[in-house]
Amino acid sequence: MIPELEIGGVLFSSMLAAVPCALLGVLLVRWLLMRLGAHRSLWHPALVEASLFVILWGVAVSVPLPGHP
Repeated sequence: MIPELEIGGVLFSSMLAAVPCALLGVLLVRWLLMRLGAHRSLWHPALVEASLFVILWGVAVSVPLPGHP
């Protein structure tokens, strides 16, 4: 079962909290690729960024929250 976060008495899915983490990771990797010049050698940069977001979102969801087993 996916744990939930309580914010102000309202329960939110932990998957929703993982989205900003994944987005921050994508922005960081995108900046790094652009800085190194590797971004322009990609065939379809938007597809790479979308797949990277899905991968990082999966990683962020699989990391256990503090206080939850």
